[in-house]
Amino acid sequence: MSSANQNKSMLLSPDLFTENQGLCTTRLFETDATLVVADMGFGKTVITLTAIAELLAEGVITRVLVLAPLKVITTAVWQKEICKWAHIHHLNIAAATGTPQQRVNAIRSGIEIVLMNYENLPWFCDHFKDSHGFDGIVFDELTKLKSSGGKGFKKLRHRLKSFVWRVGLSGTPVSEDFEGLYSMALALDSGERLGTRKDKFLTKYFYPTDYEQRNWELLDGSGATLLNAVSDLLYITDNSAYKKTLPPITHHTELVQLPEKARKIYATMKRDAIVGDIAADNAAVVVGKLLQIASGFLYGDDELGIDTQWVHDSKIWALENLIARVNAPVIVAYWFKYDLDVIKYFYPSARVLGGSNDQQTIDDWNAGKIDILLLQPRSAGHGLQLQGGGSNLIWYGPQWSRDLMLQTEARIHRQGQKDPVNIYTIVAEHTIDVEVMERVEGKGGYAELLAAHLG
Repeated sequence: MSSANQNKSMLLSPDLFTENQGLCTTRLFETDATLVVADMGFGKTVITLTAIAELLAEGVITRVLVLAPLKVITTAVWQKEICKWAHIHHLNIAAATGTPQQRVNAIRSGIEIVLMNYENLPWFCDHFKDSHGFDGIVFDELTKLKSSGGKGFKKLRHRLKSFVWRVGLSGTPVSEDFEGLYSMALALDSGERLGTRKDKFLTKYFYPTDYEQRNWELLDGSGATLLNAVSDLLYITDNSAYKKTLPPITHHTELVQLPEKARKIYATMKRDAIVGDIAADNAAVVVGKLLQIASGFLYGDDELGIDTQWVHDSKIWALENLIARVNAPVIVAYWFKYDLDVIKYFYPSARVLGGSNDQQTIDDWNAGKIDILLLQPRSAGHGLQLQGGGSNLIWYGPQWSRDLMLQTEARIHRQGQKDPVNIYTIVAEHTIDVEVMERVEGKGGYAELLAAHLG
């Protein structure tokens, strides 16, 4: 057997698709506007590529633009799926990243599938108008477009009708709230179901809870009215069979006490919005400062010559104890840059995911060559497959965004993970850390309402 034929024989067959994956593929082939809601690891990428291959072969569409988080593109998530499966192995794919000229070259190449990150949407709309040649568009992690007021979305919405086939992919479309459904639906149906004006959408399905109308609550509580309006747009996969293939996942809370000096600093900032030369101008800034103090430091102001203050070491010692107790490869998720600096000081050999050499870092982690992997959920929370290197993740502090939390944890709790998954969150007692934990847990109700209503 030649090496080419041998390599081809090693490719996966679509016969391996589950019934639910096959039904999802059929939905994408037969319908021109769909938001696929499926658990992380369900196979959304290969399902979408299968539908694209069939639509291209039938001449329904000629070219597809895939918008995705930058990390998904730089780590070749879509390309790897094409290389794994026999029925889509013939597809060609290019990445419109890098310099403006490199992006232009990819878009003008004529290659049938082009990947581009969301941040380049304004540039794309300014440079190509309606002459881009794409008639299909895929929004990988559609929650990136939760705000219809973003610059990229504003430019794109006037060109959406040039795409005759539109697909959105998400594992957590309502992890934060139901308001984000507006822009997601608008991207897929140009306002057919929820209208083209955000203000009318809000007053139809929500009521304001403050005078400035910055916060809104559902009129009917359950969201049934809103969900009925978009029910034919949503395709919620049956994940029960997939979930049975996953190992158990257990969440642990590691409580730490702030030392007396840190408690006084925390109380002063909470009461007076100022500690020494470090002041908070408004409530939002106060919240940020309290989170910093709970983590162990207090950012200064470089422009004013005010140094960052070290407040306590409770969390880093808790992390050290946890790592020793787990005694296995572990991912540590941090939020603040200062947290990263502290962790790297104590663990200089730890590898950081977030740079030009990410693919090598991912490969090394999955090959068991890394004991401690550090990542920031905003840059590594979507699309990456890290299940090969370990089954333990430590949150250095609780995460505000339920979407990022679920997405990050799904990097290891996914198909291919062989061991029980343990998630640890280090929480400073009697601080805003506790409120964040409660707030994120409360958001879980939105996803449960969605599943209950349409399931």
